[in-house]
Amino acid sequence: MISTSAVEFGAVPIGQTAAATVTLSNSGSGSLQINNIQVAGKDFSLAGNVSAPINLANGAQYNMTVQFGPTVAAAETGTITLTTNSSSSPVTISLSGTGETPAGVLSGLSCTSGSMTGAGSDACTVTLNNPAGSGGLAVSLASSNSAVTVPASVTVAAGATTATFTATVSAVTTAEN
Repeated sequence: MISTSAVEFGAVPIGQTAAATVTLSNSGSGSLQINNIQVAGKDFSLAGNVSAPINLANGAQYNMTVQFGPTVAAAETGTITLTTNSSSSPVTISLSGTGETPAGVLSGLSCTSGSMTGAGSDACTVTLNNPAGSGGLAVSLASSNSAVTVPASVTVAAGATTATFTATVSAVTTAEN
């Protein structure tokens, strides 16, 4: 007997690994022998040193950790097939998960003008290393110069890698750093 017939990992960022435990148990009157364990599906695996044969006495349990570590942004499916000495052999566990591009993080900030003299405004852009996730990404902004005003934040739209904002420069009456 297995604790589940399907494991759904949901959305997992590329480069990360999700894990789930599948419990094998023997509720029969005799010993259950798992003779073969096959994992199919490119980004699915079993954690640790799981190898057959596995013998389960009556009432015994065995936990297997199934992993999904996507390498592409796509829906994926797989299976675990267990061959046993039971009359219901083989037993198949369905696996599914979706690899997704990791959410973007700030990789740059630039403004059209390298420097300004006098009062004015400047068009600026924040850049992410990957597209923003489904809800977009709010980037907090602050200026270390009291003569330069920026909005408190700018939102990079879902799927985008850039967002623009305006920096306003007030007239400077004394030298400021």
